[in-house]
Amino acid sequence: MDIKEKIGLVFPYNVVVLMLFYGCPLFMSDTGTAVLFLMVVIPVGVFFCGFVCGQKHGFQFLFVVISLICFVPQYWVLFHDWEAWCVYAAMYTGFALAGLCTGWVVSKAVNRVLKRREEKHE
Repeated sequence: MDIKEKIGLVFPYNVVVLMLFYGCPLFMSDTGTAVLFLMVVIPVGVFFCGFVCGQKHGFQFLFVVISLICFVPQYWVLFHDWEAWCVYAAMYTGFALAGLCTGWVVSKAVNRVLKRREEKHE
């Protein structure tokens, strides 16, 4: 599988992650909503996108890399502080990787159970 096909597999999930990164700040009106979005909504969304990507397409590390690349401009949009940006970049990358691995493992486990079930009925 070449790189264009891999990018095509993860593209829809990265578009959702991109919308999370740049859409959520539009709703941050005060410190409370900013903390809610930065610490809950975006990480859960990134984890969920990684989970679905891992479940449908297996372990695609390119999803994590592109998610991190999508987050780079947030320094100039939202943070203006390298230390805070690095913490959030590491956190979101970790959530993307955790979601991807979890989805991949769940997919393998479900496929194994379904295969055993088919073997029993034959």
